[in-house]
Amino acid sequence: MEIFGSMTIGALLLFVLFYRFVFLRDNGNRIPEGDSIVAPASGKIVHIEEISPGKASLDIKKGFFGFIRTEIPNEAPYILINIFMNVTDVHFTKAPCRGKVVEIVRRPGRFRSVFSIREAIENEKQEIILETDFGIVKVIQIAGFLARRCVSFVRVGDSFDKGAKLGQILLGSQIALLIPKHDLTLKVAIGDKVSSGETVLLEY
Repeated sequence: MEIFGSMTIGALLLFVLFYRFVFLRDNGNRIPEGDSIVAPASGKIVHIEEISPGKASLDIKKGFFGFIRTEIPNEAPYILINIFMNVTDVHFTKAPCRGKVVEIVRRPGRFRSVFSIREAIENEKQEIILETDFGIVKVIQIAGFLARRCVSFVRVGDSFDKGAKLGQILLGSQIALLIPKHDLTLKVAIGDKVSSGETVLLEY
């Protein structure tokens, strides 16, 4: 019993240390200057797609695109970028650019492991909708099997700079960024590792 008790205390101590010094850490934000869009999350890019009312993959049309379509202000194409986070990634959600919060919407759904766009479509999510110099931008926090809490640090009406903390997802999950394409040039590819508030995703 004493050995079991010691092992339990040791496991709890390791978890507390991991939570405090790994999970709650920040990456310091070496924020790039200029007109660019930075990663809203740290992790690996798992999906990139150009979407518009007439152009989207089958999965997007059936699910994800079904609820963003009515909120896109015009028929100009948007870029959707999904970033998968594991338990060791920085879990703060960062602002991809300067802007203002105009709406925060929580959408119910499942709590499945989020490794692909299909799970991202079906899982519970929280959308932070931003008014920016690039137009209406969405940062979408997607819950997962373990990550069942999507936390927002901002409220409607709050203004922020690029790289500012918008929220946090507890344990590994996924972040989606939806932004008007305009004349932006994509600087990343599927499989790339990115750092929140630092890695440039798109730029003029």
